[in-house]
Amino acid sequence: MNYIDKMIEKVEDEVEGAVEYAEESIKCRAKGHTERASKYRAMALDEITHAETIRDFTTQDIADIKRVYEIPVEDEEKWHSAHRRLNEIIAAIKLMIG
Repeated sequence: MNYIDKMIEKVEDEVEGAVEYAEESIKCRAKGHTERASKYRAMALDEITHAETIRDFTTQDIADIKRVYEIPVEDEEKWHSAHRRLNEIIAAIKLMIG
């Protein structure tokens, strides 16, 4: 597993956690448990912050690496594809939990 694969996996893990917490927030809000819903919402947003931080660091690292090394096209395409997909999921989570 190369660097890009590892970083995609890390961002995916954070996003998966955000999805789980967002779903719990919605369930709790539907049941009238507003305090618990709020805490799950905060946890989801924390996971999103982690995902976005890792994403941003990775994007910068890739730019730095490209200055001295030619990254295989398939690896760069893999990163861009994952980047777009994960950004869409993050946007959907933010929309879901407000």
